[in-house]
Amino acid sequence: MKKIHAALYSFIFYTCITTGYTQGTASANLSVELKSIQSITINEAQNNVAIALTNASEYVNGKSALQQDHIKIMSSSNYEIKVSAATHLTGETSTIDIGTVTVTPTQGSVGGASTGIINLNPVALALGETTLVQSSQADAQRSFNINYKVSGGQAYLNQPPGTYSTLVTYTILMP
Repeated sequence: MKKIHAALYSFIFYTCITTGYTQGTASANLSVELKSIQSITINEAQNNVAIALTNASEYVNGKSALQQDHIKIMSSSNYEIKVSAATHLTGETSTIDIGTVTVTPTQGSVGGASTGIINLNPVALALGETTLVQSSQADAQRSFNINYKVSGGQAYLNQPPGTYSTLVTYTILMP
């Protein structure tokens, strides 16, 4: 009987010791909320794009100004970049049709090779928005070069000398 009691006490003592040192568990719910994020900026050093027509060839054939890494974007989803002009090119006493200016995008140095399809569309500037870039994938960082080209020709001849300007706006959207 003493052996049974001793065995029973040993079992109870062993059970108390091992259960006293066992590890408990706890749980927590984790949730991650994804918000749609899109941003677009113009390279600060390129806020003013100037094209000067200074000779006969430029008046006839036009002239370009390439702006490297002109636009930088971030988008958490597929995106479109649209471009528009606020007005026609406006001088002191005259205007030039904004459609004589073409903007041509190319991929810049930021962003590397794309995993999706990026369509780059050269467009004549307009007073309404025109799609310049379409991407089927998100981009954490990407830049685009923009080549501004004035057509020259009749629209630029017989205009009073001076500076003609407008505000060009780039907008990033989810399609």
